[in-house]
Amino acid sequence: MIALPFTLSKTGGAWRVSLLLLLYAVPAAVLLKNYIRWDSPVFLLGLLTLFITTGECTDRPGSLRYGIAAMLTGIITCFFPIKTLFFYFTAFSMFYIVERLRGHLNFLSLASLVLLSPLFSHFILQFGFTIRLYLTACAGFLLKFIVPDTLVSGNIITMNGVEYAVDPACMGLNMMVTSLISGVLLIALFQERRGKQLHITAIILSLLLIVTLNILCNLIRIMILTYYNILPGNTLHDITGLICFLVYVILPAGWLINRLTGKAAIPDKRQATVRGSYRAAILLQVLLFCTFLSVCIIMQRRPPAISFNYPVAPGEYSTTVLAEKGVFKMEHENALVYIKPIPNCYTGEHHPVFCWTGSGYTFTKIKLNETAGFRFYTAQLEKEKDLLYTAWWYDNGYRNTTEQWQWRWDMLKGNEPYALINITTATEQELEKEIHRFNQSVTLKELWNREQR
Repeated sequence: MIALPFTLSKTGGAWRVSLLLLLYAVPAAVLLKNYIRWDSPVFLLGLLTLFITTGECTDRPGSLRYGIAAMLTGIITCFFPIKTLFFYFTAFSMFYIVERLRGHLNFLSLASLVLLSPLFSHFILQFGFTIRLYLTACAGFLLKFIVPDTLVSGNIITMNGVEYAVDPACMGLNMMVTSLISGVLLIALFQERRGKQLHITAIILSLLLIVTLNILCNLIRIMILTYYNILPGNTLHDITGLICFLVYVILPAGWLINRLTGKAAIPDKRQATVRGSYRAAILLQVLLFCTFLSVCIIMQRRPPAISFNYPVAPGEYSTTVLAEKGVFKMEHENALVYIKPIPNCYTGEHHPVFCWTGSGYTFTKIKLNETAGFRFYTAQLEKEKDLLYTAWWYDNGYRNTTEQWQWRWDMLKGNEPYALINITTATEQELEKEIHRFNQSVTLKELWNREQR
């Protein structure tokens, strides 16, 4: 049996822990209602894993570590009221309560929290975009040995005259978060079964192996779906993905973790009683809760999105500033242009994949283009009978890039702020003309004033 964290103990301390946690959980749930997808199966799996791993308290008394981490995060959140910081501030505060009253938490609890956070999912989706293109290229290269006329263009593999698209929202690559959460869950289950605990190094290596297995799994999955022409919408499409996930990720990961917990783990002792709090711990808890209330007020009264000094766009564009989103909209009879400023290096951006998908469109035929050193992505947007063509890149008026790490690194060094440029038209020919027109008529250096950042 798994020792769950909030089961009723002999001391009845679970009620006290639960009540204290609710003081943090309820306000946080309200303020983060649009930040966390509470109904997501991946989030619910992560929440279950966090619940189970948090139950693995040892006989060591809890330290002040999570309290100190929470206090530092809370102070930073007061100055930078970002939902990601607020999420971690709340989580560290709750971890501190559990540690002080229930016992020392192991590394799995922290790992579960990181994997559960929306920031990690966002990171996977953003940086996984480029990986999808590399996987498509690798799959096409390997398939050429079987079918010589196989062609690859962006995220499209053409074989025997049939096109297969590796979609940006492909279930296979979205399984990365699910794979890692499942890995943590397997480690927790095997540790409980054997009464042993893996070293942090062994846990990290196991999770890195799962990442490798997941990438390999997706490569094999793409090849199978393409070779047998199993298109999205076909029941076999999802079944194939699940079978690959079980065979190439869960089974080998389970075998390895089972071996590690049998040979490389150390004995683990569970706590039998609830740990009392020291005066310093009580004082820190009071300070934490006062800081939490202050942060909640600040989060509720957050200032609007950072505003930029936009001039009227030259040429035939009509311009609108979407103040609530901090987005600059330019319209032409044949094109729609969005300029989406990125305020700093550590935040996300209004990526076209998320924005257009949220409007009901599906991304297809994604391709990385380069013309005279100018790099940009293009794709088709499909929605029932509608077909649009879109392009996007990052630009700060001095440098153009398509890489996440490039604009983040430049802004971290204090260079000019970047914006995501997204141009959409009804035809491919119009898209090419509009990209040229935009670059010729709009000077990005004049689109914002750094003094108003």
